[in-house]
Amino acid sequence: MRISIHTADKKQQPPFNRLLSYLRDNIKKNFDIISHRKLRKKIEAMTAHWHTLKNHRINQLKKYKNRKNVRLSQISIIYLESLSF
Repeated sequence: MRISIHTADKKQQPPFNRLLSYLRDNIKKNFDIISHRKLRKKIEAMTAHWHTLKNHRINQLKKYKNRKNVRLSQISIIYLESLSF
């Protein structure tokens, strides 16, 4: 599990890093309060948001693929790496 929380602004991080830091902080404070349903909904919302961002970025790059000589497979691997736990 890779958690990188080095940026000053948490909004710049991928949603999974924010989620993991949120979980780490809250589980330490009150382990029983976080319910399974809330947690699952939060994870689902963040994955959906992250996939939307990833697909939007890949579509943008497809438009400029020939112009900038970008390899889409490399970019999708970079994005998918940040999704892995």
